[in-house]
Amino acid sequence: MESVTEPRRPRIEFRSDLSGIVCVRKDMDMTSFAVVKAVKKIFKVKKVGHTGTLDPFATGVLPVCLNKATRFASIVTDLDKTYRGVIRLGAESDTYDRTGSVKVHEGVRLPDRLEVDAALGSFRGKILQEPPLFSAVKVEGKPLYERARAGETFDMSQKVREVTLYDVRVNSYAPPMLDLTIRCSKGTYLRSIAHDLGRKLGTGGLLESLVREAVGPLTLERSFSLSELDAEVGPLDVGSAPSMYAKWFFPADELLEAIPEIQVNRADFLELSDGRITDPDVLIALAKEKNLARAVETLEAGGAIRASDSAGRGTVLIECQYPEGRKTGQKFLKPFRVLSRGERLF
Repeated sequence: MESVTEPRRPRIEFRSDLSGIVCVRKDMDMTSFAVVKAVKKIFKVKKVGHTGTLDPFATGVLPVCLNKATRFASIVTDLDKTYRGVIRLGAESDTYDRTGSVKVHEGVRLPDRLEVDAALGSFRGKILQEPPLFSAVKVEGKPLYERARAGETFDMSQKVREVTLYDVRVNSYAPPMLDLTIRCSKGTYLRSIAHDLGRKLGTGGLLESLVREAVGPLTLERSFSLSELDAEVGPLDVGSAPSMYAKWFFPADELLEAIPEIQVNRADFLELSDGRITDPDVLIALAKEKNLARAVETLEAGGAIRASDSAGRGTVLIECQYPEGRKTGQKFLKPFRVLSRGERLF
C-alpha cells in the first residue's frame, strides 16, 4: 500500500524590517490579547506586544509595539494615561463595573454637585489604591481574576499601591451618572476609583463606561481601528517597502520627546549611563532645583525619564522602578537605553 505524502503547508512569511508603535483604537467587548493577535496578522510580523491591558468593556487607545519596538513597551507603559469614564452612583458590583454582578441600592439619596466635588478632592494627587479583586494583578503568579472566578478569597490590603491622579475633571453630573476625565499615572484602576468614590459618598458606585483617550502623546485622534488597518495594511505584500507603513507608526522622535527630560553634566551622564547612580532622590533634587515639575512627578510615580548630556552628546533613558516582582518599597534608577546624538529609538 502506497503511503500518501501530505502537501507541506505554505511557509508563513514574517516581516522583520518593520519596527514601530501602532496606536490602535480598541473596540468594545474585545480583549487586548485579541487586538495584538489581529495586529500581528495584519502587519505580518512575528514579535508583537501591547503596552497596558484595557478591560474588554473599555474602548480607546491601545499602543501595540512591533518587532524592535517591543523593547520599549515598558517605556510606553510608564507614560501617564488619560481616561474618560462614567460612574454610576447608587449601585455596586463585584467587578466594580457594569459587567459584574450588580446590586442597586434602591432609595439611596444621591449627592448634589457640591458634595461630589468635595468627595473628589481626596482623589487628587498621590493616593493609595486597592485594585479590584477581578483584575490582572498577580498573586503567586496567578491573576486575581482567576482566583476570584474559582471562588478563592484574598486579603486585598496586601496589594494596595500608590498611584497619582494629576487631574480629575467633572464633565457633567446628571444623577446617578457622573462623567469624569482623569489623567493619572500607570497602574491606576478607574474601576477602583468608581468603587471608592461610591463608598465615600455613601451611595455605592460602579464604572458604567470607560474610554482611554491618551497614553502620553498617543491619542484617540492619532489612532486607527482594526478595520481601518485590515483594509489598508492587510492587503500589502510582505515585500512592500517599509516606507509604505510610515503613516501607521507613531513617530519615534515624538515618543522620545514625550519622556520628561533633565539636563545633567557629563560626569553625571556617564554615571547614570553605567548604572552607578541608583538613588532617585539624586535626580528628584536636581529636577526640583531646575523647576522640572513633570520630571519630579514621573520619578516620584515610578516612570521613565531621559537624562541628557548638557553638552549635547547623548541621552540615556532611565526607568525609576521597584525591585523585580514588587510594587512597593524603595524605587531605584536603572539605565534602559543610551542614545548617542542623532540616534533613533528604533
